[in-house]
Amino acid sequence: MQRKTVVAGILAIMLVFGMILVGCGGGGGSSIDSAVVGTWQNDSNDEVVQIRANGTFEMSEHGIALVRGRFTTGSNNSYSMTVTQVRGIKVDEDEYFLNPMSWYTLPQLRRIIGDSGLSQGEKNDIIAELEEEFAPRNGTYTLSDGGNTLSYTYVKDGSLEESIFDRIN
Repeated sequence: MQRKTVVAGILAIMLVFGMILVGCGGGGGSSIDSAVVGTWQNDSNDEVVQIRANGTFEMSEHGIALVRGRFTTGSNNSYSMTVTQVRGIKVDEDEYFLNPMSWYTLPQLRRIIGDSGLSQGEKNDIIAELEEEFAPRNGTYTLSDGGNTLSYTYVKDGSLEESIFDRIN
């Protein structure tokens, strides 16, 4: 009986901890505008496709998924996208002996590049580029053409950038 009480207590603590980490909802935090969920094709390069669902995204080029991560939308059509993994093929896989089709996180890539035979300056430059790739992108979005065109506006390297995607499903 005492073992069941201890297990129930541990489960209750895990539940509370999980609710603290994830949130209980309804608190006005980040959400997902269902209008941006779907499959989108880049307007300027039809080989680039973005799939968005349940706060996650995956971007592919030539039919190969290269980048995936999380996204949220908020008030005033704000959004945030954060890359969480890239395929080895997205990085210079030959130089670091990466599997081109395996997924890598930023900490994994930092470790691999840190262990490479490159000079410290080269390592720092490559890691800085990767940190930029994994950094959150924040901006605004608009939907037009009956919800079939999605435009993202954000600041990159001090200048305003825009990406336009057309819904394909």
